[in-house]
Amino acid sequence: MTDDDRVMIVATVDETFDIARHHGFYPCPISYERADEPAAYLALYRTSPQSAITHYASIEERFEDDGSHADIDWFDRLIGSRSGDETAMVFRLGGLAPLDRPVTNDTNGVRGAWYTTLDALGDATVLTDIES
Repeated sequence: MTDDDRVMIVATVDETFDIARHHGFYPCPISYERADEPAAYLALYRTSPQSAITHYASIEERFEDDGSHADIDWFDRLIGSRSGDETAMVFRLGGLAPLDRPVTNDTNGVRGAWYTTLDALGDATVLTDIES
């Protein structure tokens, strides 16, 4: 797997999904493993009631936000730093696009960050097809 086609899959609640859809970024606590892992794309596993990977986007930029970035409001920052970290890692996304078909949950959902390729994500129909 090369970094050019590497997809990071993360679980999102509705609020975090809306941040990605409406504002074009995904914030996460700086202490999370995914803050350090390179990937070219981000795929969003939406928790219940969807329980499926439904969308993906290219990662255009990654940057640390200590509360001073003008494009991130207090609510978005709170979502991205629920761990108590004062700094969030922010992934600025390209256009969020729906998958041709959702990758549905046939196991225990996505915990942490999973990694796959664009081809494997496109071929998958259930999570166990790509479980990391």
